[in-house]
Amino acid sequence: MTKVLDKAIAAFVTDVRAALGGQDPNVIADLTDNLEADLLDRQAAEGDGFKLGNPKAFANELLASAGLLSVAGADSRGRRFWRAVGGAVWRFLRAVRPTWWVFRGLMAYTLIWFVLLQQTKYFPDNFGAWLALGVLVVVSVQIGRANWRHWGLRVPLALLNVVAIVTAGFWLISFNNVRDDYQRLEAEYHSGLLLSHGHIVGFVNAYDKNGNKLPMATLKELDGTQLYEAPTGLILPEGVAKLVGMSLKSAIGQLTALGYNNVSIDYEHVAEAQPGDIASVQLVNDTFGNEYVQLVVSK
Repeated sequence: MTKVLDKAIAAFVTDVRAALGGQDPNVIADLTDNLEADLLDRQAAEGDGFKLGNPKAFANELLASAGLLSVAGADSRGRRFWRAVGGAVWRFLRAVRPTWWVFRGLMAYTLIWFVLLQQTKYFPDNFGAWLALGVLVVVSVQIGRANWRHWGLRVPLALLNVVAIVTAGFWLISFNNVRDDYQRLEAEYHSGLLLSHGHIVGFVNAYDKNGNKLPMATLKELDGTQLYEAPTGLILPEGVAKLVGMSLKSAIGQLTALGYNNVSIDYEHVAEAQPGDIASVQLVNDTFGNEYVQLVVSK
């Protein structure tokens, strides 16, 4: 019985190809290359309920699914052009489907590890992760190779593809942010600025074990490389220079009156200053050239 059905399927495929006779040979090949195997799979899955149907109607279904079904009436040059374009696009999409299946597996890995588990791993970095990625890719490929002619099965597949596309967008945005952070850190590294824990050091003071400020002009590494040079000849505006010795509240009021809105406050133990008073003040420029007031409050 099976051999008879197999022969009927082979004859049906031949009739379908004949019904497609007016199409480009490449289009016919693309539409029917795996048709016999697909029908055999359907026969095995559906059993006695499997029916072949009308070859011409089936050929029209194939053309419609590929966007190549002719419109009744005169076949104008414009229609032939767009039909040729549609056929070329369809053949290209069919050719790159395996690449999409692999990419969909990668996006499944990203969704699980990067989005759901919130681990900053854009790519696998150990054997277990590579194994998980391999399993997800194999599953994605098998899903792509399955027969999805039933609309009830095509809907979840379409949703799965949409999730992969959204995840890809999230992955690209996050990857771009990491690249921007790397470029920023690389620029800071080559800028010659003194960095501490990723932050730019604006002003440095040295203190002894008793909290007394020590005179310091430069900071150098053991090999003599200069890390920092204290500003020399810096003259503070009279109103700003008078902040030393004031309380923090009074100093803030004075700065507001002088029009200084950017203020940075550090608390340090300064032996010669009263707790809560301004021990030192500096005018500092950040990396963007914006001036701000650096206050050191004694604690």
